[in-house]
Amino acid sequence: MNKDIGQPTPSKQKQTESGGWKFCPVTIAIAAPEEFQDTFSGIINESLAEQGGFLPNNTDWPMADEELDSLLMVECYNVKCSLLPYYKELERFGIVGGATPFLCKENTEVVFYTLKSIVGFIKDNTERPMAVQNLITSIVKEFDKMPVWGLFFQILTLQGILVWLENVDISEGDDGYKEGMELCKWVWSGLMEKEVFFSYQQYGDGDLVILRPFCRYLLSTDTGKLVQEFLFGDDEQPDPDQQPNDGQPTIKIIPLTAQQDIMTDRAKKYFEKAIKAGYMEKAGNGYKWILPIKRGAKAALSYFLMKVYSPDPTNSRPIPFKALEELFGVTRLDSTLRAALDVTTPQGWRCMIDALFND
Repeated sequence: MNKDIGQPTPSKQKQTESGGWKFCPVTIAIAAPEEFQDTFSGIINESLAEQGGFLPNNTDWPMADEELDSLLMVECYNVKCSLLPYYKELERFGIVGGATPFLCKENTEVVFYTLKSIVGFIKDNTERPMAVQNLITSIVKEFDKMPVWGLFFQILTLQGILVWLENVDISEGDDGYKEGMELCKWVWSGLMEKEVFFSYQQYGDGDLVILRPFCRYLLSTDTGKLVQEFLFGDDEQPDPDQQPNDGQPTIKIIPLTAQQDIMTDRAKKYFEKAIKAGYMEKAGNGYKWILPIKRGAKAALSYFLMKVYSPDPTNSRPIPFKALEELFGVTRLDSTLRAALDVTTPQGWRCMIDALFND
């Protein structure tokens, strides 16, 4: 190993950070959205006290029943894609390449040899989804045996699979698209689990310096942003260098302040549906967003308002964010929406909001 990162040192009961990535003191309490309650609760409660604040990196992923593969056969999807985009992404953040990368040449080879093996197996076994999951699970569990660096390898491997899948030449409607998305969701769930583990490790000051490139990279990813948002709230300023994906609607702000200017018939209809669903409520002369997900609520609100006021992504119709911020008593809805739209991995709350518009 090229970096002298030792075993975690005892927690000083204070929140630390490296490269903008925040680490949790072991006494923190987390309010996680319902879909992540089991994962987060297990991570926090499982032997935290008896381990003296250290979390064991044990991958408790069950092996899938490969006998089901014969019943789950699909047409092989197009998996022609290079790992070069991921390498360049890591190089940009100082993880690989350069004079003093986070990963030395040996460790870089470990990550990309592992990814090449996984990608090759997926290419040859797209009709065996359970076998694909089991291979990835087996590899991740092998990294459990490696102190400290095993967790980094797990995160970089799972993130690499996601980046590769995002660059696979396959579109919605193609054979295998849904199966590819299911694999993406499964990998993403495992990656979130590992990044939460990482956020609870108690590193020394010297370790935090070494970890800066790694932490900065995690903060640039959709999953990293989501993990930090769930753990510490959603009030951080968005990264100004992050731009919305191509094809996403252009967000414009117009200075509207009169409520009647924004309470269109469409707005009244869907506001009422959201109230009945328990996602928002009347609050004085305005509204309060109360979608029960604890974290990421403002991102969900901005997405809901986009669906109300600009339902056609190809239309550049402006969204009256300034007036809506007054109406809901929040700020920076436009930048929050940009960050939400920039996320390419599934957001659990989207299906909840999309369901309001299924009429």
